[in-house]
Amino acid sequence: MKLDLSDALEAIDRAPVGVLGLTAKDLTPRAIAVTPYVIEGEPVVTTTLAFLGKAKMLRNRPAAALLAGGTHVGGDTSVVMHESSEWFDEHVREAEAGKYPPAKSLLSIPFHRRLLWWYVGRAAITFDNPLLRTVAARDRVTLTSVVDGTVEITPLADDLTADPAFTAERVELGAEVADGPGCLLVHDETDGMAELLSLTLRGDVRDGVLTVTSRQGSLEPRDPGTLAQLSSLREFGRAAKANRATIDEWNEGQR
Repeated sequence: MKLDLSDALEAIDRAPVGVLGLTAKDLTPRAIAVTPYVIEGEPVVTTTLAFLGKAKMLRNRPAAALLAGGTHVGGDTSVVMHESSEWFDEHVREAEAGKYPPAKSLLSIPFHRRLLWWYVGRAAITFDNPLLRTVAARDRVTLTSVVDGTVEITPLADDLTADPAFTAERVELGAEVADGPGCLLVHDETDGMAELLSLTLRGDVRDGVLTVTSRQGSLEPRDPGTLAQLSSLREFGRAAKANRATIDEWNEGQR
């Protein structure tokens, strides 16, 4: 069945969370839970100025994929720095407040554009000539692979995490996936997006089985208090300041 582009973009626009697949320095796949947007008719992912890791990776290795709302987007990417809040206000503010309710509190802080400059400033990731296709499955559990230089995200069964074997060294994926390095990502969100939880398993896939070499993250809610949240905001501000040289370099390169 022919893909209806407007329906595919609408599905991405409705999705509060999606999965971004990309590659590390060693060309092995990585996966990150992200907030997907549709801006001026194009799928877009952003990152705050406190966390430029995925943007840095894509500037070096632009091949990526996005799975959100049952739409898979693939292709090379471009990264553009928007340090000023103007781009955020015009294109992201309303959508982010709807998809990520905690943003409403941040954006209601007096003088937030100055105090939270690292939050309203964004690096925008867009796809060059994106290839879109529908995927009839959720993206809560996915495997990201690299096939002939192309990043692919394959949805896996939601109940995979309920299998006792999921905690073992070898995990049967229950889907047709390419042999080679793989990155399994599980993301969960508590009510109101109060906590964004993720678990990442990386390893090697052979005949539909992932041999796990590393596990990162947790799906156990932590319920951080107000003081912990304020401390995190200060840490994010410090991280953004540490990125100052990178921000200036990217800004200069766009002039």
